[in-house]
Amino acid sequence: MLDVTTGSLSGTQVTKDGARTGTPPLPARRKPRTERSDEDGGLLAALPDMDLSAQAVAPRSIVADDTPINVYVRLARQIRRCWLGPEDPRLPGHGFRAEAKPGQTGEAEIDLYKEVPGRKYGPYAFEVKISPQGSGSLVRSTNRRLEDELANTLRADVARWVRGGTSCSAAGRSNA
Repeated sequence: MLDVTTGSLSGTQVTKDGARTGTPPLPARRKPRTERSDEDGGLLAALPDMDLSAQAVAPRSIVADDTPINVYVRLARQIRRCWLGPEDPRLPGHGFRAEAKPGQTGEAEIDLYKEVPGRKYGPYAFEVKISPQGSGSLVRSTNRRLEDELANTLRADVARWVRGGTSCSAAGRSNA
């Protein structure tokens, strides 16, 4: 029934003495707000502000067109050079533990850990796992204890190296 006083459709009924009975009126429907921008045709108006830099979108996993052992060798070399090397290391105070299983599985793992005096391995900070996938390899990076921004930088390095790049990221070194 249409309530003429409010203009809304509801199950409310008015009795002879003017009292209302039934369900309350439904709220009036509003037209969705649409904002347009000439730059994007209005497509991005509803999205929140987001950081779309390379740091924010570094992949957690990537597929390589090479065997796990070859990918492992390439990544281990770059990690030691860029993240742990003697000249301006990305991760000072961290160590490197790596294991490759060249047999049937062909899996490999590289773990970075915080160095702790008197212990062989401290708490793990970042890991890279490499496993066979089809005729190539799946490379997964997992952050254990590093700040998100630094972990994203490391993931971007891993992705670049998997694709054959050799450069080290240059942005701000860590004291982690």
